[in-house]
Amino acid sequence: MPIREHADWTEAIATAVKAARNDEHNKKQKNYDSHVIINFLNMHYNTILNEIIYDYRRTGDGRKHADPVREATNQIGRYIKRHLGQVRIGVRTSFRRIDLSDGSNRNGECECSIWEI
Repeated sequence: MPIREHADWTEAIATAVKAARNDEHNKKQKNYDSHVIINFLNMHYNTILNEIIYDYRRTGDGRKHADPVREATNQIGRYIKRHLGQVRIGVRTSFRRIDLSDGSNRNGECECSIWEI
């Protein structure tokens, strides 16, 4: 099911966006990036982040996604753009931390969207 159909997921993402927009460092820059959202979810809503990742392990027609973590983080970005009205202003490389429920992680630097404040 899409993110918008999970009330607890949408609440967690909205909370992360609110925190990112209210962060003093981000306010000074007048932007934040998607990894701020992912890192917040990982720290405060890890179970929900893992549920989202798990949900995107397969496509709508049942095929496996090559990279469910990437697909899930892309879907979170689409959600904040389409449903929370955030304006994407570019991309940059930044650090993300994702602690997976199987004990592994997907930490490291990669490209992500930049959102306007």
